[in-house]
Amino acid sequence: MITFHGISLASGYADGKAFVYGPRDPGNVPAYTLDHADVEGELNRFNLALRHSILDLEAVKARVLLEIGETESGIFASHLALLQDPMFVENVKRKVAEERINVEQAIGQEIAKLEKLLLQVKSEYIRERTQDIRDVGLRVLEKLRLPGTERVSALSSVPKSTVVVARELFPSDTMDLNREAVVAIVTERSGASSHAVILARSLGVPLVTGISNLLDTVQPGNRILVDGKTATVTVSPNRARITSFRRAQSRYSTFVEEILQEIPQECVTRDGTRISLMGNIGRAEEAYEIPEFFLDGVGLFRTEFLFLESRKPPGLRMHLSAYHRVRRLVGNLPVTIRTLDLGGDKIPVFLEQEFQLNPQMGARGLRYFLAHRRMFLTQIRAILRAAQEGPVRILFPMVVGCEDFQQALEVVHLAAEKEGVNDLPPVGVMIETPASVFEIKELTAMADFISIGTNDLTQFVLAADRNSFGMIDEFTVLHPAVLRALHLIISAATETRCELSVCGEAAGNPGIAALLVGLGVRTLSMSAVRAPAVQHLLRSMTLAELRGQADELLTYRETSRIREHVRRMGTPF
Repeated sequence: MITFHGISLASGYADGKAFVYGPRDPGNVPAYTLDHADVEGELNRFNLALRHSILDLEAVKARVLLEIGETESGIFASHLALLQDPMFVENVKRKVAEERINVEQAIGQEIAKLEKLLLQVKSEYIRERTQDIRDVGLRVLEKLRLPGTERVSALSSVPKSTVVVARELFPSDTMDLNREAVVAIVTERSGASSHAVILARSLGVPLVTGISNLLDTVQPGNRILVDGKTATVTVSPNRARITSFRRAQSRYSTFVEEILQEIPQECVTRDGTRISLMGNIGRAEEAYEIPEFFLDGVGLFRTEFLFLESRKPPGLRMHLSAYHRVRRLVGNLPVTIRTLDLGGDKIPVFLEQEFQLNPQMGARGLRYFLAHRRMFLTQIRAILRAAQEGPVRILFPMVVGCEDFQQALEVVHLAAEKEGVNDLPPVGVMIETPASVFEIKELTAMADFISIGTNDLTQFVLAADRNSFGMIDEFTVLHPAVLRALHLIISAATETRCELSVCGEAAGNPGIAALLVGLGVRTLSMSAVRAPAVQHLLRSMTLAELRGQADELLTYRETSRIREHVRRMGTPF
């Protein structure tokens, strides 16, 4: 028996046999020099392969839209965009015509160049798009090798109860999965926001990654137990491990059935206190989950994707398109739009050179936006227009104190003047810097509402890098110093009667959510899929019990003791 501990990117339990999937191989890629007379024929080969690849992708995109959803189909829309990008196509043709090399070489060189460019970007989100670049390149190479044929993948014909074991999976690989047979995916590497992971989650299978030398250890046919809750993968388990796994799997299944039955109900504690559960979204398409999980609205709409996926700052039309899309998906539910929060691991390509050697401590969030008033004003004007269609709130990130918040309010008033708007939407502040904690009473007096960003607040209070594996995780918010900061913020909001929410992902952990409610929070925002488990726990407890738990934890000085208490409270199975 061998046990691996990785990183869970999709929860659940699975028991199956290993199918070891090697990297996609288009065969021996030829490399040769062309005669002048052969150039035209080679360009025709490329045009034909390109056409067949585009037709394939259009079919896949339509299938994904029908079977999974609009968000996921957009992944293959981005693949199509690359194949139809005039620069990519012309660069390949130029290499063939001018350098007299065969089209396979030209494609390989162009794909390698694009990968290199993306890998130099600090943003992990952008770097993970290299997987899509390789996926598209392999598709065209396959069409060159076998023109006009359909892709046939070994993943589409695996037997029932298969655990796919791979170095990594491309989005096309994920769509090739036999969904009736594959029960889990285990990989050596995979980015948390990679398109392959997004698809795997949508297909509802547990996925564990971050396991080194996986392919050197696992043999085809090995029995594998995958625990997506603890990110544990057991190869060739013994009888004792199988027994304990089945018990955990059974408890998990019962728990999932219970919480799914409660989804249409309000989140009310056992003694009648209503807790508002809202959803965090990072793309407009994700808003469909808000009504699907019966949430009270969008508590945090991160708008960085508008900038990260663009070669230039987005204009009014691009902003409005995204905001209108969210509004159509959520109806008349409230939407809190966070203005651009750049820095850290979120740096657009068009701004790469502006950021300092230490981007975490450079000009971030509101400070950066205030220094780029044109971009700031454009986004605020778009939000004000969106607010004419339904309830919208403006949320400023990385506020340091009253001074920069006041400057931001001045921009809002300027935008309102330009738009002819008299009634401003509520304007709020994200509390995620130590400086804002020290000015919390003044900020709660100025703002219409505040929202605690637990991720960055924890990072800055503890001087820890949340992007370094092992340095910080969801439970790090339970450090006594961070809990004291939270208690101070919540007390100030209560005293000044300022509306308060928590929008950091820690709010999606049932045990931490229970602690926050006990401390006085009445609005929690999280990934929509995590809301049912939070609601289940809160509905099972009284407000008095939640307050008692919180008061007790505030007296603890050891992080490990607090963690263990919260883990037990949040894991009823």
